[in-house]
Amino acid sequence: MTDQEDTEILLGVIDPEEAYSAYSKRGFKCLLYKLGAQGAIAFCEEGEFREPGYSVSVEDPTGAGDALAGTFASLYFSGKGVDYALRHAVAASALVVTVRGDNEITPGEKDAEKMISHLRGGRMPSSPTGRNPPGADPPKSDL
Repeated sequence: MTDQEDTEILLGVIDPEEAYSAYSKRGFKCLLYKLGAQGAIAFCEEGEFREPGYSVSVEDPTGAGDALAGTFASLYFSGKGVDYALRHAVAASALVVTVRGDNEITPGEKDAEKMISHLRGGRMPSSPTGRNPPGADPPKSDL
């Protein structure tokens, strides 16, 4: 998994397609490229897959990248398709930022399914823990 900043430091490029080309020459068969609030791209031997982010109320961004990587890897390496793994990974990262801290929620596949169905075209009414995030107006992000 990488993003624009890491790829620029490691390879001297920022374009996702150039990054995949450079990593694939080094033997990488699949690359997950984080786009922050805009979602993520997965480049694999099966092709290029893009998943847009979700608009959620952000309480704390801690753990979003870990949720993205962990969910993608666990689903992809368990035999799920790239598109399925990426869609659930982006949903999991959006779930994580709706609560404070990185231990409050560890979304699973079913949690991501609920997030996907709630957020395709809208916002989730409250945090997945059942608590409304503290503060009257949490910052908005397009995750």
